[in-house]
Amino acid sequence: MKLFINDLTVMDFSFLDAESGLIGDSLIVDIILEGDLNAESMVMDFSHAKKSIKHEIDKLADHVLIVPEQNSHIIVSHAGTTTEVAMLRKNGETQCFYFRAAGEFLAGPNR
Repeated sequence: MKLFINDLTVMDFSFLDAESGLIGDSLIVDIILEGDLNAESMVMDFSHAKKSIKHEIDKLADHVLIVPEQNSHIIVSHAGTTTEVAMLRKNGETQCFYFRAAGEFLAGPNR
């Protein structure tokens, strides 16, 4: 049995793009839960599923900067509690971002 949860949450985030620079975006999250029915003929209590999954998504990816560390135009360096992210734009500009604590950005795939 499958349980569809549409519009679970909205993720607001920013990501670095070598052509466009810093981009902000929002995504609506839909999920599908799959499992056997319990004694109450439910896959999972809807309100519990929605709260716990939304909490995990918000903790991981809401209001973060996604950094494609494997992109050849992105340079990430760490010094103590500070992280520097430099992006070499295709138009020749360099943009730098500084973070004072770990976990303020999410490393993402090459883009």
